[in-house]
Amino acid sequence: MRTCKTICLMILLFFPLVASGSRPVCLTIGTDTLGVMFPENIPTTLDRVLKEWTGNGYPYAELVLSAYHSRSDTAYVTYRLIPGESVSIDTVVFGEFSLTEVRRLQRLIREDLTGPYNSNRIRQAQNRLNQSPWLKTVDRHDISGSALRFYAERVEDFSFDALLSYQSRSGGLVGQADIALVNFLGLGRQADFAWYHPSERTNRITINWFEPYLLDTGFSAGLRFRQEHEDTLYVTRESRLKLIWENRTADVGLVISREDVYTTDAGDSAGVIEGTRRISALNLSLEDITRQAWQYHVSITGGIRTGEDSLQYPMDY
Repeated sequence: MRTCKTICLMILLFFPLVASGSRPVCLTIGTDTLGVMFPENIPTTLDRVLKEWTGNGYPYAELVLSAYHSRSDTAYVTYRLIPGESVSIDTVVFGEFSLTEVRRLQRLIREDLTGPYNSNRIRQAQNRLNQSPWLKTVDRHDISGSALRFYAERVEDFSFDALLSYQSRSGGLVGQADIALVNFLGLGRQADFAWYHPSERTNRITINWFEPYLLDTGFSAGLRFRQEHEDTLYVTRESRLKLIWENRTADVGLVISREDVYTTDAGDSAGVIEGTRRISALNLSLEDITRQAWQYHVSITGGIRTGEDSLQYPMDY
């Protein structure tokens, strides 16, 4: 369907644009005269008219060149609109997925695609499917009767990268390792573990877990734990919980984190001060996904800290 429409537009636009050159064009679609415009504005105008029809139940709408003539310094171009079959969607199919996975996919696209065929909403849904890390998609869709079909497959990926060596002077094993799990245990879960230990004086561990759509609701959660042992003077531990609520037009995120700094015996001797930092942040984002004419983002953060001035504030996250 997309390939046919693209070819038709190329054929329809080529002749009048070449023939008119740089002369102004008086454009008429059906019985509506849209006025005089420059030739370079015609493709945008025709595309807008087609989107109005494909966004209101007519996926096969076409514009066909029906007349062209010139008089004085103006070219007159007339297109005939062929709306095609009207389509109403009552079923959305993604592929071979369980009922629970289908419900998560429906939340992922954030669009109710039932009712009159709407190319704008379908395009937004396709983009969200394409951007999901736990899906392999084909950037197209089909219509069969009143059913809309996307082409998606689940991705269950596991990666392990490591660079390790043994050094007796460093007290044993040194190096780094990374483990990443995509769609872990199904349903879009993600997890990763990173370990960095280049020397006896430095040791870093980071663990991340993301659980989408908790208990089949609009809430998703992310957990993070990080521990750093630097230069044998202090140990930093950070824990973070992020909750996200999604609906069709807005995301609301709440981030709660805590970071603690503990000194070692060597750190006490060097004068490093022990302390605790607590940061709470509320992030609010609003996005108009129906027209894409504007995007509005609001971010509100607040925090309370304890400890000495050696603890940097605010914390970037």
